[in-house]
Amino acid sequence: MTSHVEYAPYSHRRDDSERQCPICLQSLTFGLLDAPVALPCPFRNGHTVSCAFLIGSIHGPSHLGEWNDTEIHVGLSNSGGLVYNYTLSGVRRDDRGWEQCVCIQLCPPWRHALRESWDRELEQFSASPKWVSERFDEEREFGSCCYGFALTFINHMRSLDGKVSLSRDEFTGSHVLPRMKTHPRLCSLPMDKSVIKFNHCDKDIYCFFVPEQCPECGVSFSGKRLEEAPVSIPNPFSNGHKVPCAFLVASTQDNVLRDFDGRSDLHTGITNTNGIVYNYTKTGVHRDNQGWERCICIPLVQPDMFSLMSQWDQYLEKFSSAQMWDPSWQSFNEESHNCYSYSLMFINCVLATQSKRALSKDEFTRLFVLPRIKRASKYMLLCREISQNHFYIVDSPRRNSLEEDEDSKNT
Repeated sequence: MTSHVEYAPYSHRRDDSERQCPICLQSLTFGLLDAPVALPCPFRNGHTVSCAFLIGSIHGPSHLGEWNDTEIHVGLSNSGGLVYNYTLSGVRRDDRGWEQCVCIQLCPPWRHALRESWDRELEQFSASPKWVSERFDEEREFGSCCYGFALTFINHMRSLDGKVSLSRDEFTGSHVLPRMKTHPRLCSLPMDKSVIKFNHCDKDIYCFFVPEQCPECGVSFSGKRLEEAPVSIPNPFSNGHKVPCAFLVASTQDNVLRDFDGRSDLHTGITNTNGIVYNYTKTGVHRDNQGWERCICIPLVQPDMFSLMSQWDQYLEKFSSAQMWDPSWQSFNEESHNCYSYSLMFINCVLATQSKRALSKDEFTRLFVLPRIKRASKYMLLCREISQNHFYIVDSPRRNSLEEDEDSKNT
């Protein structure tokens, strides 16, 4: 058994029969004014939204924002979900690639006559010599490239419908910006993205994709030297339900911006061989099959320890059914009888079956919890900085060591 550990959060899963407030733990009974409401996701599959204006990015929805406007690409869907979009190679007709985008439906379902003419007009419009590849960079009434193509067609359809044309500012202000401002508030940091690190001009540069030019000095990034080749920084978060026989740490707050920042409450649990998370709370031991999808996972059993793995579920269930975890017999205590003590005690019980010594709370925390918490905190800082500024740039340790050597020589 490898004594890896981490610190985890509150599980949000509740059985239907005992829904409780995660703050006060009182049973939930909703009135009309406090009934739960669902916040609509701002992203949709553009291929399932007919006759719509679509806003997407080749790097996914997390790159839709004013700080990354060079990544935005727009298109128009026909009644069958085929997306017409203007590129350097002319007008493309995509049947895939727009699965996560902001969708603005332009033709309501009850406008049957308008919808019937939509496909015909869109195909004829796209076949016009005006939209050949050679004219992509040409400045026109609504600008060049994809946005000008889409807005020109929208105004073409408005004229057929007897409506006045919209200026670029009117369309952007009324239909595009409100939706672009909504999506960052509803999306978490792109934790599913890989953070990439490369070195150039004595700087360590972190980003989500390798740029064509160095963001610090502007020189074309060739990556010819081995030390300049980009490397991927491992994501410290995993889906706990997919890691059997592991110690989990997660945040009690369902907000990745605050996970592991030193201020959030954390909750811990132990998985069985099927990914069910056993965790101790004020109401006793919970067995969660969801709610731990983003946490720090520390496998506790080596893959070749077949004997221990075959008994793991039995050990965990028997341990969790003990009287000391029954709240009617012994109450939950934030300091001495909590999720952490539950997890550590189970780990020490399993260590005893392997004839290994027990770990103290301080030892366990210092060796297995804190290093991973620090790693997760640093990773989140990188993601936050990159999301806001494209890049996170610091002086490389090599440069600092050279400067220190030079200073020592001068003295």
